[in-house]
Amino acid sequence: MTKLDDRVALVTGGGTGIGRGIALALAQEGARVVVCGRRQAPLDETVQAIWEIGGGATAVSADISVAADVARVIQSTLDTYGTIDILVNNAGTGGGSPIHEHDIEAWDRILATNLRGPFLMSRGVLPVMRAYQRGHIINISSESGLEHYAGDGPCGVSKHALNALGEYI
Repeated sequence: MTKLDDRVALVTGGGTGIGRGIALALAQEGARVVVCGRRQAPLDETVQAIWEIGGGATAVSADISVAADVARVIQSTLDTYGTIDILVNNAGTGGGSPIHEHDIEAWDRILATNLRGPFLMSRGVLPVMRAYQRGHIINISSESGLEHYAGDGPCGVSKHALNALGEYI
């Protein structure tokens, strides 16, 4: 028996980098893992790696900044595993420049991924967690959420706001 047997974890941005590492670590501790992200191929590779270590996992391709995609990811997780015990809001994107030089479309894209996505995901899983009276939501921020870096623009703003969102969940 491992620490997270009978627990279900949902990891955004779970196909690559930190998200992949988190998904694998959760699986090693016994959690069944749902990884989501925009690109199917890396998600499938993460699921395969989890299967290879004897874990259980599924992948759902989605853009967490889109409410309908979030609803689909959550419903797919519930249909497959019946609950959600852990949400890891890991998906994120960077990019920055001084505010007065930053492109509006890029600003919107970064804030949609780094802040709107975790908001939508948290809002979607909280009713499930409250119904079962258990659950954990982990927001992956960055040093940009703690310190000010000149030229970090929307990434820094979004990570500061993500930290504040965590205080209200």
